[in-house]
Amino acid sequence: MTVISAIRFNNNSGAISSDEQGSYHIRKTDIVSKLTTVPVNIPLIIGGSGASNVLYEIKKRVIKSAANTEFPKKDTNEILRAVSQIINNTREDFVNSILNASYHIDLIDFQRGYRVLKNGTSIQLNSEVMKDAHNIVSGRGQTQQLLSNSFLCLMKESEKPEIYVLDMSCNKPYVSARPYEVIGSGADMADIVLSDFFRVYKDDERDNVNENDGMAALLYSTWKASVVNIGVGGAPQLKYIKGNKIIKPSEDCRRLATEIVVSERAGYIDRSLRKTALEELVFKEGGNDSTVEDELWNHVSDKRLCSRHLRGYRNNKIE
Repeated sequence: MTVISAIRFNNNSGAISSDEQGSYHIRKTDIVSKLTTVPVNIPLIIGGSGASNVLYEIKKRVIKSAANTEFPKKDTNEILRAVSQIINNTREDFVNSILNASYHIDLIDFQRGYRVLKNGTSIQLNSEVMKDAHNIVSGRGQTQQLLSNSFLCLMKESEKPEIYVLDMSCNKPYVSARPYEVIGSGADMADIVLSDFFRVYKDDERDNVNENDGMAALLYSTWKASVVNIGVGGAPQLKYIKGNKIIKPSEDCRRLATEIVVSERAGYIDRSLRKTALEELVFKEGGNDSTVEDELWNHVSDKRLCSRHLRGYRNNKIE
């Protein structure tokens, strides 16, 4: 359960964000890193939604493989295929381990309908085993949560940044036709926010939107999902591609940037202040959140109500 959102601003820049909440058994935590920069020769960031431990396993495999000299470094199609193969190999490993633990069989045994003993004897798999194995392989029942994982990939191609979706249930990555994409349990709310943002642009303007306004919409979409959707929460994580560079704002900068966007939406600060603040907090490497915060409180229309609003008090103001 999570929300991963990616957006393309123009032919040179884009950004990807996520929440940081994860759940384990009966506990939840807000310390899960969901965005990963893949060490290749082009800007490439992936964000995963699903079972936290499985996502971490895939993250480790991708980083380890990318460090290998045989891993593709420049060709975007080859890189995507390689990452997708890692995702599906991980899926197969989990499926095989569950099949082995349950019936001492593997995926090949299931596909041919019988298992072969060490002495060469073949044993037919009965209908009950085949039915249960089918559910395991297809990600139903006990494997549903384990295998329901997907990824958003934001990468800078030769012409412009592109957004791809990679899913454990599909061997082929597919490119998003929209200038933004969302996945996870918070996707419905994030989609509404980002769809509203692009709706004001004409069709010939959507490939070159205002970066600052787009970033504000991206941050707000993550925040809104954390308010409404189950399993979404914590500080927003964010990475920004500008040309061939990836910028990762600090956690304090991301938190303050989100609070500023929320305050603007609630009517406590104006757009010009938000734009100035985001330039320092998000678009600039090593932004100074303390300076921005001091400036923020000097220009808030009602300091008390804004502070209470950010802390969750009900101020009877409509967002």
